Amino acid sequence: MLKKLAHFIARDPWIYEKLQKLAGSNIIRQHLLYQIHSMESKTMFILDLAGGTGFWRDIWSHSSYYICLDNDFIKLQAYRNKRTKGMGLYADALNVPLKDGSIDAISCISTSHHLTKDCFNQLLYESVRVLKDSGIFLFMDPLWEPDNIASRFLWRYDRGSNPYTSGYLRDAILEYFNIIFVEEFSVYHKYLLVKAVQYNPKKASGL
Repeated sequence: MLKKLAHFIARDPWIYEKLQKLAGSNIIRQHLLYQIHSMESKTMFILDLAGGTGFWRDIWSHSSYYICLDNDFIKLQAYRNKRTKGMGLYADALNVPLKDGSIDAISCISTSHHLTKDCFNQLLYESVRVLKDSGIFLFMDPLWEPDNIASRFLWRYDRGSNPYTSGYLRDAILEYFNIIFVEEFSVYHKYLLVKAVQYNPKKASGL
């Protein structure tokens, strides 16, 4: 009952963003920014998979064209109300309605724990499909660590029901991408941060 109430409350966009900040988003943002700052030498097309309210939009340059994709209409409308440069796209991350090779960078932040293994594989497949040859895949998600008491408590009330270990996530990403950077850090949860490119060497030419 309490878990269902927590999930209902967290659907509110304003509360959702406040919870992100309480969960240490400022620290998380610094880790993400460090991987992005060298990437933006030109205007880029950015796809934020399951971007919700566009909470992570500000890690990308304002000169970039940002696409916030989500299947939660309430959160997506909150992003559209911000009137930032870009587009709110109501769609499924497992069936992205964009052309092959049309995106410079994809961010997948705090998303995989909402997906089954088959769905996560489909998300990775779609990411490979829509990325340009020199495209970047930026992934970050909290990890399943049963020995971490604080983390177990947070997972108990999280809307996502599929937390994964670092080993599983790395192996899944390696099926589709070449990992060029990996980091684990802790803010209540332990997080996995991955920066990856496609396996074709030509696709890494923009690094």
